[in-house]
Amino acid sequence: VIIKQEAQNKLLTLTSDTGDLTPTFDSDTNTYTLEVDKDTDKVTLSGTISDGATVEGLGEVTLEEDTTIHQIKVSKDDKDNIYTITINKVESSNNVYLKSLTVSKGELDPEFNKEVNEYEVEVEDGIGFITINAEAEEETSTVQGTGLKTLNYGENNFEIVVTSKDNKTTKTTNVKVIRIKKVESINLDTKSITLEKDEEQTISYTVLPSDATNSEVRFVSSDPTIATVDSDGKIKALKYGQTTVKVISKQNEEVYATLNVRVFSKTITSDTYDITRYKGEELINTTPELFTGNKVSYVIGMEPETTIEDFIKEFNNDSETLNIYDKDGNKITDLSTSVATGMTIKLEVDDTLYDELKIVVRGDLNGDGMVTMTDYSKLKSILLGEIPTFELFLASDVTKDELVTMPDYTLLKNYLLKDIQSLNKRD
Repeated sequence: VIIKQEAQNKLLTLTSDTGDLTPTFDSDTNTYTLEVDKDTDKVTLSGTISDGATVEGLGEVTLEEDTTIHQIKVSKDDKDNIYTITINKVESSNNVYLKSLTVSKGELDPEFNKEVNEYEVEVEDGIGFITINAEAEEETSTVQGTGLKTLNYGENNFEIVVTSKDNKTTKTTNVKVIRIKKVESINLDTKSITLEKDEEQTISYTVLPSDATNSEVRFVSSDPTIATVDSDGKIKALKYGQTTVKVISKQNEEVYATLNVRVFSKTITSDTYDITRYKGEELINTTPELFTGNKVSYVIGMEPETTIEDFIKEFNNDSETLNIYDKDGNKITDLSTSVATGMTIKLEVDDTLYDELKIVVRGDLNGDGMVTMTDYSKLKSILLGEIPTFELFLASDVTKDELVTMPDYTLLKNYLLKDIQSLNKRD
């Protein structure tokens, strides 16, 4: 409101209880237009005048026609000043569509369309603020909710509200701004796993930071013929071999972790040698007077002076997983060494022991991998009452009848005399 104190017979202010004067009131401007809703019956005009002046035409104005021309007369010292207001009844606009909607960072998804009420914007980790700009299609409508916005990590929801001039109609447009919190790393509970064929295991992992915006991952096997992996991270071993499985961030595929997967038989098996297994510490009951000790799982059937290298080849397992230890528990690295009674074959992967068997060479009673007169003498001592260990009992039972008797002594002598070529001939 502009007040001009020097005016003598002028309006100093002029307002209406509804609608807006066009142009903006100025005491030196005498002609105005006032638009009101078509259902308006009365308008109240208010104003102030110069000191000592009189005024006619302020107050309530009855509107009987679509257009009413109303005059306000300000008088002083017999001088009249006439202000004319043309009051038009008009159809109020209820257009509350947006003409435009833009954001300072990121892009609207979907693209702007005045019929769309829901939008999503994704911005990077480092974006802490965003400006939302919007313009109404109808100039007389008001728009609220625009301007500079502070962004937290994750979802930030903002409402843009367009209101018609008559305040009767509104339209709300929702803008969801997602500030990404980047995935920095993926940690695996273990870097490698070992599986038996047809065995399944689910990958255990952690996405960091824990409040990353999108912690979803996908899984990829480098060789699905060896092991497959499903969308839940469950690995299934299909055949023996090695592969890797990657755990990859869906948010940022440059962030991933690699799991080494090895598929192998976790049990020592052979089609050449005889393997016997016992569970726990079951005691042998056969001829207990001949030996002391408990039953142990063992492998038997190799010829004397068989090298470790040749011995390992006769197993169905990956030779890299098999190691031979001497009777004192020391790993033997010289593969030209002969396997001997009392040694142990172990199936080991990544410092983990999966299976082990005692080695028994028939006729080798002194544990040097050969059959000599020393073994013949040892067998004689056992027959005379020396109590053997379980492994020595098995090495002494060259007749394979689960007894150590004179026939074993005789057969061992025939072998030493080369009357027979093997103590391992299968029945």
